[in-house]
Amino acid sequence: MAAKAIVDCGLRIADWWRAAVALAIFAMSASALWADSYADRAAEVKALSAEKKAELLRKKERFDKLSDAEKNRLRGLHEQLASSPDGPELLKLMGRYCDWLKGLNPRERDEVLSLPADKRIARIKEIVSRQEGQRFTEYVNFHLPKPDQDAIYKWLDDFVAKHEEEILDQLSENERKWFPRIDDDRARRKALIPKLLRRRGDSNMPFPSSEETDQMVASLSAETRGRLDAPGGTDRSDRLRELVGAAILSVSIPPPSEDDLRKLFASLPAADKGRLEEMDPDEMDRALRFMYRARHIAGRGYRGGGPPGRGPGPPPPGFANPK
Repeated sequence: MAAKAIVDCGLRIADWWRAAVALAIFAMSASALWADSYADRAAEVKALSAEKKAELLRKKERFDKLSDAEKNRLRGLHEQLASSPDGPELLKLMGRYCDWLKGLNPRERDEVLSLPADKRIARIKEIVSRQEGQRFTEYVNFHLPKPDQDAIYKWLDDFVAKHEEEILDQLSENERKWFPRIDDDRARRKALIPKLLRRRGDSNMPFPSSEETDQMVASLSAETRGRLDAPGGTDRSDRLRELVGAAILSVSIPPPSEDDLRKLFASLPAADKGRLEEMDPDEMDRALRFMYRARHIAGRGYRGGGPPGRGPGPPPPGFANPK
């Protein structure tokens, strides 16, 4: 099956550049991927920007350097994708996996890619869990101990399990067909968590009630409960919504790759670039990651102040909250 072929491809590739090569065959877009004729594909290429054309050429050059056997294997994968009814979704999955690999530091990337398939998936889950925990702390203004993070994630998983059918009822027909195919119950529920963000524009999308949120609070440490109850210029219920929103956002927004950050920097006004360039490398990285999160939050249709939570945390020194 195409899904297994994609997993096998991702798990057997020697390094992430070859993962990018695998995507080179269908890099232009889904419409170009299944174009009916050479003329259609040529038109797609002609319409690309100079930057996209250069990127496509680089990928083609990498593909040309592969052995004939590897080229045929990747062509076979492409054919399986093209003939699969789930082809577009599987292509997105492959792309997300490659982007995630690119975002790892070289040591972790080498470690992941050196593991056999049965151990690699477990290691990927460990790293993803750690990344989510790191992002969680970036959305709250106080230290949140890991046991409390784990308790909130468990509570969120329980909430989705309880309301899974209601959540699915609010999805499109295509989405409703896709999710039941995830046979790992926990993975399926985790994939549904980002859908809770639609509550902002769809009042029918389930979202934790105040009673359910109180159940979450009861599972937290006395230290964290005290922070939530302490006066802080906002209502306690607002602080609880922010905490729930932080948990959802940490699962929903993937970490940016270095390429994502470079593209973000290139898109900034000259004044913002100048301020970033005055920072030391660590400060610049934190500032770019903040701006990346803020853009993705705004792109998902909410600005904070209600479910599912507030913005991405305080801005870095010298920057206003990005719009």
